[in-house]
Amino acid sequence: MAHGAPAEGRRTNFFFVPVAKTQKGNALAELDLPELGPTGNRIKQNHFINAIRRKANGWRLREHPNITATSLRLLEHWSDPTRNSRALFCQR
Repeated sequence: MAHGAPAEGRRTNFFFVPVAKTQKGNALAELDLPELGPTGNRIKQNHFINAIRRKANGWRLREHPNITATSLRLLEHWSDPTRNSRALFCQR
């Protein structure tokens, strides 16, 4: 009873760490720093979110172990393909 799975190759979660401008203005734009993204921010992988995604995916693949019957019925209801307003994948 699978309720769907993330798309193959789901993107890894990253976050942006702002990099302060120099006192002389935007000197960072003149530097060639590959670790800075196109916005001039440092990009870091969000290991916490990615770990949660892996655990949630494993939980879904094992068909939602250790949940109440009510929770299971709700998950089945929300993911019913005949329902007009299905829950988004991230809500299941």
